[in-house]
Formats: sequence, C-alpha cells, structure tokens
Amino acid sequence: TSVIRFLRVCLRNLLRFHTRYFYLVKKHKQLHSSRLIEKKNIFIITSCINTRDSDKYTNHNSAHSPERRLDEVLLGLGSVHENYRDGYIIFIESSRISSDDEMKIRATVDEYHNYSGAAAINVARQHYNKGVPQFAALIKFIEEGGGNYCADVFHFLGARYALRGTVADSVSHSGAYFLFYPKSRNVSTRYFFLKNLRLSEMLRPFRKTLYCAILGSSVEDVLYRFVRELRFVDKLGVCGKVNGVEMISE
Repeated sequence: TSVIRFLRVCLRNLLRFHTRYFYLVKKHKQLHSSRLIEKKNIFIITSCINTRDSDKYTNHNSAHSPERRLDEVLLGLGSVHENYRDGYIIFIESSRISSDDEMKIRATVDEYHNYSGAAAINVARQHYNKGVPQFAALIKFIEEGGGNYCADVFHFLGARYALRGTVADSVSHSGAYFLFYPKSRNVSTRYFFLKNLRLSEMLRPFRKTLYCAILGSSVEDVLYRFVRELRFVDKLGVCGKVNGVEMISE
C-alpha cells in the first residue's frame, strides 16, 4: 500500500520535477577537524527565518513574517536551555539574515552555521516541498562534519518549536525515537532524537528521505521507514505554531 501511494505521489508531481534537483544527489566533502565535541545532549536545530530573502525561493507561508519566525526561534532556543542546561546547541540557518538577528542567535547557541550561500541549499530552497531544504541542510552538516560529534543523545528540533519537557531522559534503550501517528501512518519531524547512536547512522535514512521528498513525498510519511533502530514515544514534549497559525502540542 505504501509503495502504491508513493508511486501515485511521484506520478502526480512528475511535471513539477526539474533537472536541477539532481545536484542534491552529490555528496559533500568531509571537512577535516582535529576537535571532537563530546556531550551528553547535542541539539541540531534547522531553521529558515528569512523566507523572503530571494524571489527565486519557494515561500511556503508568505503570511508568516521573518520577524515572527525569529521570535519563535528565540523562544525555542530558550526552551532548550530551560530543559537541558547541559545541552550543546548547533544552529543551522538556511536563509540570509541581518547581522543583528545573527548576533541574537549566536548569543544563545554553541555553534552557528549559515548555509544560505551553499549551492545545495540554493537548489533545495527552490523546491515546492519544504522538507527538501530541511534534509538537505541536515545531510550537508553530517557529511561535512558529523564525525566530530559524540553524544548520549542527539536531538533534532525544528527551530520554531519549543520543548516542554525532557522525554529523552525517560527512555533507556538505544534507538531513533519518533512520535508516530497510526491514523495517518506518519511521524512528526518537528522533534525526534537518537539515543546511544552515532550521528552517521542517520545519513542513509536522511538521504533516502531527501530523494523521496524531491519526488513529492512528505518527509513525515517516509523517514521512519528507513530507520533501522526505530522506536516510538507516546509524547514528544514540544509545542509551537504550524505555519505560524495553528498551535500544536505533541
């Protein structure tokens, strides 16, 4: 059934495909570094604050202003500090933002990476599926320097969502943890985490998810199907506004 649904999605979006997306198949060169960051909790936060920085990029919600997005990002970063005082935050921004906004973010994170000038992100942001730039950024980060990080828990958090608890502390088994929705048969990608797994173990699932997203699939529908040590939780402990409108709590 899932294969048939995927094929239907591909056929429905066939005419929307552009050859430029073949560029996203290209692997990033590893950036050698002598440092090794070892932490209990490492947060990898993906963001796209300024969706209006170029007309060539797809703006998935034009009514949601960069100013409101920044406010939500800062609120989300604050929630990480409140719930995980030992958390090491890696912030990945995919848009061009002002130096003032960048300073506000840098003041609350341990690492700041701006990918707005990267060719892969430039291509990914032109796609109609907002999951494409999200996973293109994650793949770029892991392929270039993922081996420089070691953590008991790697947390993946959408920048505009806030934590309301420490669900990762309540599980003990190794695995990749997601919130699963049985009715729609998909997972939330607003927040998920790896317990006692290497960051590199998610590279293949992320790449397969990216390729499906390029063909039109929702990343929520496919990501968990590619994860080997898959585990589910009943509650994520996150909240935020979907597209800046509907408040959700998971």
